[in-house]
Amino acid sequence: MVSSVKLGKLIKSTIMARKSTNDQLRTTRSRVRARTCVMVFGVFDELHPGHIHFLGSARARGDILIIVLARDASVKELKGRTPRNAQKERTTRLRDLRAADKVVLGDRLPGTYEVIRKHRPHLIALGYDQHALAADLRRKRRSGTLPQFKLIRLGAYGPDRYHSSLIGRKERAARISKT
Repeated sequence: MVSSVKLGKLIKSTIMARKSTNDQLRTTRSRVRARTCVMVFGVFDELHPGHIHFLGSARARGDILIIVLARDASVKELKGRTPRNAQKERTTRLRDLRAADKVVLGDRLPGTYEVIRKHRPHLIALGYDQHALAADLRRKRRSGTLPQFKLIRLGAYGPDRYHSSLIGRKERAARISKT
């Protein structure tokens, strides 16, 4: 039989151990919460210095960077053309770049933003030319269909030289001039 003194000491040590564990958990949780998660969206078809600048600027605004890569079908629907590189190749290239903590594919149905609900970023950083996306995100955030996040637009890096559509036009013109 355990004496009441021993039982009291056992209860006290168990409570102290539990309090210590709870304090450690609380500290760990607050440390995890304190990390700022930044999310970016894009096609990232032909990686160029403008993309690298964009990703670096986004990375500098937080602790965790998640790249949401547009699916091939979404690109076709939104831009009227398929990307030059398939989503698997674009995903691999971005992961190999090691600019982000995660590279995830965007939603199968554009505009649903399940990826935002799943990862709950603190900040969404958009490129200087992502006007329609910015407007849609603001509207859905205001309506309450998306969780709260800060939305910023990052500055351009040589937009007259490093915009994907310009690079594509220059490449096509170079091929035509060779023939």
